[in-house]
Amino acid sequence: MTNPSTSAKDHAKAGLILALRRFIARQHLVAQALKDLGVHLDDLATHGSAAWQIPAAEYLESVRAYAQTVLHDPTMEMYYVLRRAQSRALPQTGTWHDCDGQLWTYFLHGKGCELRNPQTAEAIDWNSPHLQRFDLYFFSAHLAWQLEQAPYQAELAHLRAHIAQGDFTQEVRTLLRELTERAS
Repeated sequence: MTNPSTSAKDHAKAGLILALRRFIARQHLVAQALKDLGVHLDDLATHGSAAWQIPAAEYLESVRAYAQTVLHDPTMEMYYVLRRAQSRALPQTGTWHDCDGQLWTYFLHGKGCELRNPQTAEAIDWNSPHLQRFDLYFFSAHLAWQLEQAPYQAELAHLRAHIAQGDFTQEVRTLLRELTERAS
């Protein structure tokens, strides 16, 4: 039974919390894909696209030569990151199968990766290194997808109604701000 003192906005916030928890949990799938593809998450967090972009042989050699002359640990570390990327030869876009056999397409970018399920159209985008944090833009895209999914229709009905009253991103941002202010 619903508490009559609970406002529609409170129900919308509860729906937002559910959707946010679901999105944060789904980010682990992106981290697993990166690991399965051979990308070191620490390299990605520290060096961004150098962890997956295939470096030109000349550039790799120049980094190696410079690292040896200056004996500088970060430069040598960068050399090993680049060397791993070169040996992996991972394309920026491709496909990956999760542990359930679902096919996903991936797109590597900067310090992150977007997974997209061609069957369900679910897109999960994440930037390393923190799996418990989220990007508002990435979350908003996933929330729009969640709002269209039959299994989530009932639990997100109040959120959908609230968001429909104004600009989608602004309404989500406002609800999140109010939730964080209440929590502090």
